[in-house]
Amino acid sequence: MIYIFKKNLNGSNNLIESNFTNRLIKLLFVIYIILSFYEGYIIKIVGPISRYYILFFMIMLLIYFKSIEMKIEHFIIVLWFSWKLGSIFWAMGITDFNFNIIRSHIFTHIGMIALFVVLTSVNFKFIFINKILDYFLYISFSLAFFGIFFSNSYRGNATSRQVLSILGTEMDPNNLAALYLMGIAISVYYLIINNFKEKKYIVILVLNSAALFLTASRAGFLTLLLILTILVIYTIINNTTPKIIKMIFIILIFISLVYYLSIHIIPEESLERIFSIQGYTGEGGSGSIRLRLWSKARDMFLVKPFFGWGWGGHNLGLHNTFITLLIDTGIIGFILFIILFFILYFKSSSDNKLLITLILISSMVPSFFIDAINKRFFWNGIILSFMIVNSIESDRKDIKICDYLL
Repeated sequence: MIYIFKKNLNGSNNLIESNFTNRLIKLLFVIYIILSFYEGYIIKIVGPISRYYILFFMIMLLIYFKSIEMKIEHFIIVLWFSWKLGSIFWAMGITDFNFNIIRSHIFTHIGMIALFVVLTSVNFKFIFINKILDYFLYISFSLAFFGIFFSNSYRGNATSRQVLSILGTEMDPNNLAALYLMGIAISVYYLIINNFKEKKYIVILVLNSAALFLTASRAGFLTLLLILTILVIYTIINNTTPKIIKMIFIILIFISLVYYLSIHIIPEESLERIFSIQGYTGEGGSGSIRLRLWSKARDMFLVKPFFGWGWGGHNLGLHNTFITLLIDTGIIGFILFIILFFILYFKSSSDNKLLITLILISSMVPSFFIDAINKRFFWNGIILSFMIVNSIESDRKDIKICDYLL
């Protein structure tokens, strides 16, 4: 039975039976997550319906929740966005001012910031958050499953990069890899907390990793290595010898299965692109190209360190979300945004630090190699992390804004 507690004007709690409300809220979340993962295909087939759904999603949540709690992270993110909007004024005086960047990103900014405020203003029970984690896990897995069996060469000629194609529509390989990583991060978390007993999470980890290898995303591969490193370190520090042996056995199975799939499914060109050192550091490789761009960004930063060049003040695609943020809004805007992560970890507890860390790694680390400020996976990682922290926090409060009890 599902119940929602709402605080009335007298401070007492009214118990409201609401099976229908619970099912509706879950359905709204499922649709949103599906749109987040498949948006790159949906938008090219039927148009930008995600922005309209997000508006509908927020309205429905506000109708059912009725009251929300404003928190420090909400003031910080609104202050950051206000600063970024204000930076347009000093960007307009620059010769290379590019309004198209603002026009293409502003709706995503507004939508995701508003959704962040709404979803993190309500303290869900962690058991409900577990449902949300499952939705992210299985929808990410569905994308990876289709990506393995229905992939084509990216743009028809990049044989080293295989991406899911739906009705002739494709997504950028790096963006696709980031979506696979969310499923990898959650499956690793479930493996750890279930003492490596659940075989289905091994299957998801293997298939999502295989799909990631198909994209030949170096950023995705480095993020995968980081997630697996955390798995090993956490298990060694927090477990007994038998569990460590079990973890080693699971990792050996993982490597064996990925190796098997790499022979039978993953093109040799994809593996060569991922494991070639030349591609990371050699002349003409993506690594060296990024280093040149970041070197130019450093020179630009030194010219206008505090206020930045303004949003739209340059035409460089820097392939790094955080460097772009620093160049656009300067030290002031950059610090305002980074404060969000300090707040997140300050509010977190030992119970949820591992989960939050894995989710942030899966969404933030790829952002160091691509421009992701307008990507759902980037914002979903932040939103989901704050929802987790707030859910744990709500369990310790006598009066809750909104609790889901299964």
